[in-house]
Amino acid sequence: MYFTHSLTGALFVKPIIDKVEDKFTQKEKVVLWFAGITGSVLPDFDLVYMLFHGLGNHRYYPTHGIFLYISLYLLIYLIGLLHDKKEFGRKFFKTLALVTIVGVLSHFIIDTFIGGIVIFAPFSENIYGFGIYYDKQVSNWLFRYLTSNYMIFEAINLLLFFKILKGKKYFFAKFISLGYVVVAIFAFTLISVVFS
Repeated sequence: MYFTHSLTGALFVKPIIDKVEDKFTQKEKVVLWFAGITGSVLPDFDLVYMLFHGLGNHRYYPTHGIFLYISLYLLIYLIGLLHDKKEFGRKFFKTLALVTIVGVLSHFIIDTFIGGIVIFAPFSENIYGFGIYYDKQVSNWLFRYLTSNYMIFEAINLLLFFKILKGKKYFFAKFISLGYVVVAIFAFTLISVVFS
């Protein structure tokens, strides 16, 4: 999916944040939501590099490999061991590391089913997953995607997102997730124009 990774990320981290919500302040919960949802779009930050360098499929970059994010998880976790504060302390950083990696994994799961990724990059260039099939007669790849069956998955994801994240309690999660959707639509439109 191209547009709704952030919505999936919010759905994946919701059970974790709901489980620990009584243990953290409102500020800490906002940071947890932000980290988990940002983790779900983090592998696609390489699109900026792709745009400026005109390189091929970004899912074959190390940003779509697990080792980079295991390192990030360990770094956040280790920072947590050094913090002995009441707010933003050890428990917070352990949870931060968890929601960040869960967000990233939600991205990998979707990309595996819709196109494939090089999960063991940079140590292996093998692609794991299922291919994307489009109408090859349509030259603009964004329009090709918008008219494909994959938009059904995008719509289902959007419906699940609004069904599960109801109420004021999830305002920030909805705000940041939908903000990333707007950025994704803009980015893919721009990339589609540049590479057409």
